[in-house]
Amino acid sequence: MIYLDNSATTKPCPEAVEAMANAMTENWGNPSALYAFGIDTARQLEGIGFEFPHRFVADWYEWQNDFICNTDLSVLTQEPVYEETAQLSKVHVYKYKELLKESVTVRLYGDRITVDDREFPFETLGAVVVLGKNKLNIYADKELLQMKGSKRFNALKYVNFFHRYQNITGGKNDEFLGL
Repeated sequence: MIYLDNSATTKPCPEAVEAMANAMTENWGNPSALYAFGIDTARQLEGIGFEFPHRFVADWYEWQNDFICNTDLSVLTQEPVYEETAQLSKVHVYKYKELLKESVTVRLYGDRITVDDREFPFETLGAVVVLGKNKLNIYADKELLQMKGSKRFNALKYVNFFHRYQNITGGKNDEFLGL
């Protein structure tokens, strides 16, 4: 048997070195502290390997709020805004989950979600809910359907579009769900 070890001396990537240098010279406050500089340090966001445009979580939240509240869904009804694949199940509440199809194509439009050839207009849905990062529940009539995607599947966009549509049709044009 051959065992190779760097003795905990693996060379860090340049992005990690830059982030650490910044933390040690510019943002050196204790993130667990109760004083403002430490609290600000804990709230700061940085992209790794890319430029992240928001310094604090609150800035990112405000950007999302503005983006969703200013999105005109009426121009997004002809072509899908987003398309991905997921596993489709029917949830029998408090009983079991029934796998309907191993792989379906899920498409998001400004006024509906489609799953293969089934169409779910937003005005007919009871709710669209995120479960974790990669699960989406659609409450359609008396049916509860769940889409489970890969790790890259982000159910939040479906929820935000659904609630944006509900807000517009309900006269609350500037209200953001805020997940």
